[in-house]
Amino acid sequence: MGFFSMRKAKVLLINQPSPQSLGAFLERAGYAVQLAEKPEDAAMALLEHEPEVVIWDAELDQLTEWDRLRNTLKNRAPLLSINRLKDWGQLETVMDQVQSTSGVIGATHVNNPNLSAVLQSQTQDDDGIDNPMDLLGKLSEISSRTIAGMRHFYTKVGNKLRRVELADIRFIQVEGKYSTIHLESRSYHIKASLKDMVHMLSSDCFVRVSRNNVINLEHIDHIDVFQSTVRIGNEDVPISRTYKENLMRYVQLM
Repeated sequence: MGFFSMRKAKVLLINQPSPQSLGAFLERAGYAVQLAEKPEDAAMALLEHEPEVVIWDAELDQLTEWDRLRNTLKNRAPLLSINRLKDWGQLETVMDQVQSTSGVIGATHVNNPNLSAVLQSQTQDDDGIDNPMDLLGKLSEISSRTIAGMRHFYTKVGNKLRRVELADIRFIQVEGKYSTIHLESRSYHIKASLKDMVHMLSSDCFVRVSRNNVINLEHIDHIDVFQSTVRIGNEDVPISRTYKENLMRYVQLM
């Protein structure tokens, strides 16, 4: 059985006043966090961690020993400058309210009046991010752009890591925490639920046609509207009533 591990967006967190609190906040939001307090630590983390975004303490702009590294960081990954909040202890409160409001952590910048008392209490500065929700919004935007550019992944088969091109995937069958990726000539069994693969399959080519099936529109041979199936290669993938309308939105009739 192949093993597949979903990647998290990797964040390098530099010189924050309460790195443990902010780091825990970001990890709870689904990010892989690496901490660095000194220039040499940040330089090493840049090489070993290969961050997709760097969170930079705005106060470091005043320190010359960080100037050179800052330019290096900016050339390697998006850099978010963040101002020091008055009370990082409010992070847990913000996260709890985001979860109760949206049900999705860090997915979008939630505009909720109930959060205004927490967010507006922070000192505003046009040169840096001032509150946790703005930070989550920026990270989500960057992560979405990164994932949108994803073209392949690797899955472990025996002692080898096999490369799988997203364009070659014909359809996916999901059973709980496991999925079967169907290509033209073979299939891969991976440890990943549909929820795990949502971002990876955010391309317009992939459409969910039933609770347990996702298809690649580029590989459809025909759609049997009477039998409610999609023909892909030698397989008939069932279309459930719930998702039939969703599929038909992608069908151009002439």
